[in-house]
Amino acid sequence: RRAMKDLFQNATFLDPRLDVSVLDKALLDEQGLVRVLPAADLRKIPFDLMRLWCHQRAVYLLPSIELIEWLKARIGGRKAIEIGAGNGSPSRALGIPITDSRSQERPDLALYYALTGQPTIDYPKDVEGIDALEAIKKHKPQVVLACWVTHLYREEEHERGGNMFGVDEGLVLDSGIETYIHVGATSSHSQKRILSRPHEEIRPDFLFGRGKPEDRVIWVWETKRS
Repeated sequence: RRAMKDLFQNATFLDPRLDVSVLDKALLDEQGLVRVLPAADLRKIPFDLMRLWCHQRAVYLLPSIELIEWLKARIGGRKAIEIGAGNGSPSRALGIPITDSRSQERPDLALYYALTGQPTIDYPKDVEGIDALEAIKKHKPQVVLACWVTHLYREEEHERGGNMFGVDEGLVLDSGIETYIHVGATSSHSQKRILSRPHEEIRPDFLFGRGKPEDRVIWVWETKRS
């Protein structure tokens, strides 16, 4: 009995029915789009409430002003796009094309999400419905940004997980771009195949969203250096 008490003493259980709409006014603008806020403001939100709000609103990343400034500096005035953009909040703030396959609008995938209790993304009108490789071919970017993008599932590498509608990031790196930036979390993305290729790992304190603070990470692949 004591062991059971110790096990649950510091545990946190979140009721999915918990009303987190109190965060809507702070995190969404008048159009229902995710706001870009100072990191100091986002740090005030308890992580468990942030995580549940993100789940219920089908949001993965809460972009801070500091993240946007970091991305601007890393892009450095080059032509950039975001792929797998979801609600597109970082690319909208950066003023770059917002692209996504919009796969969660597919009836079969929407049904799968419903059966697994996962809300689907309500894609804003400015999110161009085009898959990653077609978006690169069309826009010809030097820099590609992705946030919380799931890699393509392959049956022969079942242990890596992924999604049958995911992105073949190896082809992204080989598409002729200069830089690929992925913002995500080790808990969700540590099985990416492209992590075997040379890359940078940055763990800034201005990342917020579904991932635990200790898991939040930015990975950068430089495929062509000037």
